[in-house]
Amino acid sequence: MDNTEVLLGTIKLMKQHNISFSQWEVRKNELEQQGKTVMLMAVGGNPAGMLAVADTVKDESASAIKN
Repeated sequence: MDNTEVLLGTIKLMKQHNISFSQWEVRKNELEQQGKTVMLMAVGGNPAGMLAVADTVKDESASAIKN
């Protein structure tokens, strides 16, 4: 295994490491507007991927929050 740095996190983390995801910005914003949480991945200081996750609201969610 080499010592290539792999980062997974928010755009804030990527900016702290001077990694630009500007070419991915439109798609990232679209996913966030859909209510998804977007995590970015960089490998060796270069953009490498984007992962979007969402939590589906279930019928029993309201009663779980009340309790």
